[in-house]
Amino acid sequence: MTYIEGFIMPVPVTHQEGFIRFSAMADELWTQHGANRILECWPDDSVPSDSGGFSASACCRDGEIAVFSWIEWQDKATRDRNMPLLEAAMQADPRFDPALFPLPFDNDRVVSGCFRLLLERGEPSPSPYVQGFVFPIDDGRQDALYDVAERAWARLGQQGACRLVLSWQDDFPDSRPVDFPALTGAGSHERTVFAFVEWPSREAYREHAQPCGPSGDDLPFDHARMMAGCFTPVILAT
Repeated sequence: MTYIEGFIMPVPVTHQEGFIRFSAMADELWTQHGANRILECWPDDSVPSDSGGFSASACCRDGEIAVFSWIEWQDKATRDRNMPLLEAAMQADPRFDPALFPLPFDNDRVVSGCFRLLLERGEPSPSPYVQGFVFPIDDGRQDALYDVAERAWARLGQQGACRLVLSWQDDFPDSRPVDFPALTGAGSHERTVFAFVEWPSREAYREHAQPCGPSGDDLPFDHARMMAGCFTPVILAT
C-alpha cells in the first residue's frame, strides 16, 4: 500500500531556479533508492483559498513561499529498508555537503513526516495541477473523514479530477525544530492529515471554479484550522 512522506519547505521566492536544480538532483537519488514518485509543487498564489494558506504559515518568513512536496513509496517497509542506503549515499556525495553547495532553502525549517494511506481514488496524472491540504483532526474521527473523502471524490471525479489521496499521521521525526503538529496546532488527542487532489491541468481545475479547500457544516474537523493551497509541480520524478 502506498506510503506517503510529506514535506512543507520554506523557499525564498528568488531561489526557485536553485531549488529546481537541487530537487532534480536529489529526487533522482531518491528514486534510485526505491521511491516510486516524487512531486515538488510551487504555489499558485493567483488562486484564492477559503482556508489558511501554506505560505502564511509559521514556517515561512518574508520573501518565502511554502513548497508542497511528497514522496510516494511502495509501502512503509520499502522506505524503512532503503533509508539507511539513501542516507549513506548522501553522506558520500559532495553535492549534499552544504559547506560546498549551500542549500536553496533553510533545511532546519523544513516540515516533514510520514503518513499511512487512508484513501486513494483515481490514477496519478502525468502532468498534474495540485490541490494540497494539511489539517489536524481528532484521533477518533478517522472513519468520518473517510466517508467525507469518499463523497468528495464522487463529486471531484465527475468534474475531471484525476486522483485523490488522503493520508494519516504515522511517523514524525523527533528532532525537527518545526513539525506538523506544531504547524497545525494539533493537540495531544489529534492527528495530522496530509491530502492532495491531482487535476489534469490548471485549466481543468479553474473550469470548475472550486474553492481551494472543502467546506460545510458536516466536516469532521475544524475547517478554520486547515491549510489549503493550489500548486504547480516544478519537479515530477519517477
